[in-house]
Amino acid sequence: MSMEYHSQYSKKHYKKNKKQYQTKHKEYYEFNKEDILKKNREQYKLNKDKKIYKVKVCPICKKQFEASHGLKKYCCDLCAKTAIREKDKLRNSKRFATLSSKEYHKKYSKEYDEKYYKVNKEKINKRKTSYMRKRKKADPLYKFKCSTRSMIGNSFKRKGLKKSLKTENILGCTLNQFREHIENKFKSGMNFDNHGSWHIDHDIPLATAKTKEEVAKLCHYTNLQPLWAKENREKHSKVYSKEITE
Repeated sequence: MSMEYHSQYSKKHYKKNKKQYQTKHKEYYEFNKEDILKKNREQYKLNKDKKIYKVKVCPICKKQFEASHGLKKYCCDLCAKTAIREKDKLRNSKRFATLSSKEYHKKYSKEYDEKYYKVNKEKINKRKTSYMRKRKKADPLYKFKCSTRSMIGNSFKRKGLKKSLKTENILGCTLNQFREHIENKFKSGMNFDNHGSWHIDHDIPLATAKTKEEVAKLCHYTNLQPLWAKENREKHSKVYSKEITE
């Protein structure tokens, strides 16, 4: 019989009769405790100053090497660096897996939200309108931003068109920058608290536009200015200046 077969047989036998082996080892140790301790002390004194080397196999290049006291895991620095890179790749793959799971969750959450909205449409709309009214009374800047969005949306609806771009892309600036632009053009008595008594007027009116692109150009911030409500009604669709930056 070969040694490999004998070792496999002994391992299987040990697994089946593990408790019996452990009891025998304990009995032997208790009976020969003093002799075992003496041998261990003598070996420690002999090998105290010597370096004990243990033969290991590098997990990356799979070469055998001698490691003092079994501290080293890799045979050289290159293998250690490659191991660090592989660990980083695994971490990034786990992050990607979490992102993909998040996207998967978003898809199902959207479907759930759509079903919930169809069933509870009236309740959700009431909550939104009440929240917006309260915030508009407390925050005049929020009121101004909402009015600009609705103003640009209505300018497309009047022509029977749909707004495909965001308000900031159509304006050519952020809402905060647009607010500063309007504030710089305020007349005496105008402020954001009395917004409603003055309107945001198109310098070149929307009546001149026919296509979607022309409406978007006329909604650029350079073509918008604050006007009192009476002046805006009197002006209606008259053109005072014909210059506009694209």
